[in-house]
Amino acid sequence: HPAIITIVMPESMDSVLFGRLMEDHNFLVNYNSEYLIRQNMIQICLFSDLSEDDMHFIIHVIKTIKSELTNKGE
Repeated sequence: HPAIITIVMPESMDSVLFGRLMEDHNFLVNYNSEYLIRQNMIQICLFSDLSEDDMHFIIHVIKTIKSELTNKGE
């Protein structure tokens, strides 16, 4: 089942940088449209059913990137 997950980034985090880092982790995400940049959002598009392990991996990557960006700001 296809799905689009939209994530609103906190004000302290740049959605474009987050999107680029997701790409560095081999995830193709939508973040570069004028609307998404203005709203500070990214979108993850899922084109098939994912296993629970796949979902845990995506969450792990998101948490890792969040941590990297948070630690850079300190």
